[in-house]
Amino acid sequence: MTDKLIKYFLLWLTIFFIQLDIWLLRKFGVISFSQFIFHIDMGLEGLIHSDQALLASFVRKCLLVPTAIILVIQFSLKYYNLSVMEKIRKIYFSSILILSLSLFLHKMSFFEAISFYYDYVKTGEDYFALHYADPKHVSIKAPQKFKNLILIYIESLEETYSDTHLFSHNLIASIQSDTIANAYHFNQYEQAPATGWTIAGIVATQCGVPLKTMTHNSIANGESGFLNGAFCLGDILKNQGYKNIFVNGPDLTFSGLGKFLKTHGYDEAYGRAEWYKENKSKDDMNDWGLYDDLLFIEAEKQLDKLESNPNTPFNLTLLTIDTHGPNGFVSKHCANRHGVTKDNFEGIVECTALQVRDFINHIQNKGYLENTSVVIFGDHLAMKNPVYSKLINNHQRHIFNVFINNGNLKKNREEIVGFDMFPSILTVLEFDVEQGRLGLGYSGFGAKNSMVNSDYYHEMQERLLGYSPRYAELWHG
Repeated sequence: MTDKLIKYFLLWLTIFFIQLDIWLLRKFGVISFSQFIFHIDMGLEGLIHSDQALLASFVRKCLLVPTAIILVIQFSLKYYNLSVMEKIRKIYFSSILILSLSLFLHKMSFFEAISFYYDYVKTGEDYFALHYADPKHVSIKAPQKFKNLILIYIESLEETYSDTHLFSHNLIASIQSDTIANAYHFNQYEQAPATGWTIAGIVATQCGVPLKTMTHNSIANGESGFLNGAFCLGDILKNQGYKNIFVNGPDLTFSGLGKFLKTHGYDEAYGRAEWYKENKSKDDMNDWGLYDDLLFIEAEKQLDKLESNPNTPFNLTLLTIDTHGPNGFVSKHCANRHGVTKDNFEGIVECTALQVRDFINHIQNKGYLENTSVVIFGDHLAMKNPVYSKLINNHQRHIFNVFINNGNLKKNREEIVGFDMFPSILTVLEFDVEQGRLGLGYSGFGAKNSMVNSDYYHEMQERLLGYSPRYAELWHG
């Protein structure tokens, strides 16, 4: 009896891994091993409290389907004398399990990650340590007069949505740099390794480091910190007297976002739980959290309140959600004002851009730009969504970005990655950063560092995910 149960369990695991592979591909597209393991390490609490539809889909496809297949097989073997079923019964289930697991790990780039670790053991060279400029030891001089910062992450927004060869028209024309006064834009904002999901994109742009998982992050084991050894944007601004506020729709427990913000200088953070405390209802929420139209209303309230205290500089950071895959979310504003329907993902993207532009107009009309810089970019390239087949037809996909600043800025190149945003933002705020270098990033404004070129970024793509004892220290600092 025990032997039979073991065989059925192995068969269930086999079907589970096959279904999981299919489910991940359909919902998220191709994801990295780092991304998959990071979220496992973080625990599922945030997901359970966030995207209910996604969770329900996982239960149906990855748990119920294998169970149903096992029950059918068991019923057939018990009540029918089928030769085919007898042959299935004799299959060595563990071999099938190994095959399905190997296929799954291959899709997760697991074997590539093992190769990186082997290369480190063989050479002893820590690529991260060689290129990491610890912000704690970099000279960062504050300006005589502080500028405020409004930092906006737009979920999965990339430049490809402007390609009129792929779409009927430019979906993001309203927020492109050529339509906004005093705006700057980098033509090649590339996605670096281990930065291709939301929390990873935030960490990259605010701390100048990737989210790697070949070391134990330990955050899911009840520890309160998140990259305790890193010194990030919020930390620097906090030390200079800034008030840091983060506003987004989803639950802050998901992927450890709340812990990251608390660890790195944010005074206040708002997510699903906080919005319920602010008397928001379930009708105000999509599967992840607060709809973007209501989010921008709350952001305007926060901004007006912050601006009413001119003696305290601030960093107001926003994160949108309506363009999240796999299908996006239609707010009442987009449905009523722009006629967007739930099966019109292109309309969701365009409406999101228009809402961002409305927020920019609010900032301009209030006169806030006189002493405030606005930085807007996608948190990462888009994942699986209804127009994903169009996006991947563009073989040079870049993340959307725009800087709005009244002062005179001089770009020193067009090619950047998320790590470069960290020193670039401080440069825009008129901080004097030694050599324009923080973390793995080099500022895209001011004097160009001779270290930065296409070869540097190519080597980063090839070697950054290698094992790094120095990187591990950031989690236990």
